[in-house]
Amino acid sequence: DKVKTVTLPVMRDEEGHLYLGDVNRRIAVADFAKAVYDEDHPLELVQSDENAVFDNEDLYMYYNYRNAWNFYSDMGWIGPDGEGTDVIILKNLCTRDGFLYENACSIGSIQGWQMFGYTPYSLEGKPLGLGRGLDVMAHEYTHTFTGTVMNSNLYENDQGAINEAMSDIVGNLVEAILQETDDTRWLL
Repeated sequence: DKVKTVTLPVMRDEEGHLYLGDVNRRIAVADFAKAVYDEDHPLELVQSDENAVFDNEDLYMYYNYRNAWNFYSDMGWIGPDGEGTDVIILKNLCTRDGFLYENACSIGSIQGWQMFGYTPYSLEGKPLGLGRGLDVMAHEYTHTFTGTVMNSNLYENDQGAINEAMSDIVGNLVEAILQETDDTRWLL
């Protein structure tokens, strides 16, 4: 219920089309289905011909993902893997037949990219709000950090639970440290 004004970088091509992305941080937002399931795996970037008409759910996600990136960068960890690898955030996670996954996730390193995914709207067309929470974006970002520094961590059983707990805790800490929440206490 709060209104917040933010300034976000966008990319612009020679024809003047705008794309949701940050050249300095090497982050871009693209369509999941085309990148994953189409034969040539094209990156169809989230585009607008006017700066003020990007989808709000995409802007929330992009804003909070960049905040997570900045948080880790301030500690000397560049990019989700610490190597500054280019990032593609894939919109509308789905199966090959188009069924949407109502979730956000760290997909991992694929063909030289660090990939993340999110779905902004439910099957009924209602905003899921996943990108609205900095804790959610920092949680997913932390999965890549954890996967890099603990590369023998199997994502199953107790180790998987610890991995999820670490992402939950760091996600909440990032949100608290950057003062993006009114939550002042945790119940354990």
